[in-house]
Parts: sequence; C-alpha cells; structure tokens
Amino acid sequence: MDLEDAGVIVKYLIRDRDAKFPALFDQILVDAGIQVVLTGVRILPVGARRRLLRTRVLDGVITSTSTLLELRR
Repeated sequence: MDLEDAGVIVKYLIRDRDAKFPALFDQILVDAGIQVVLTGVRILPVGARRRLLRTRVLDGVITSTSTLLELRR
C-alpha cells in the first residue's frame, strides 16, 4: 500500500539535513511529485515544537472564539 492507495496527497516532505538521507532518497520523492524541504541547521527539540504548536493553535482558537463572541453582540 502506498500513499495514493490510502487517498493521501503529499506535496511536501520536511526533513533534516542528516547524511543518512542519500540523494537517491530525495530523487525518488521528487519523481513522485513531492517537494523535499530541508530544515534549518538548528531546529527546536520535539517538546519545544509541540509547545509552540499548542500555543499557536490555542491562540487561534481563542482569537476565533473572541471574534465570534464580538460578532454576536
């Protein structure tokens, strides 16, 4: 089973610059229509990314809720 069989459309793959990914790996993805995006040299640890994402999502929910409440007035 591949991604197309599962009904998933992948446009981008974000990966680090680790040498364990050979150029052939990227070429296979490009041939499948997937753009490979390399991360910066330093990325946040998983826990910090999770907290950042949670904060941004919650900020969005709070902002959306506040906007809806203001519209109902």
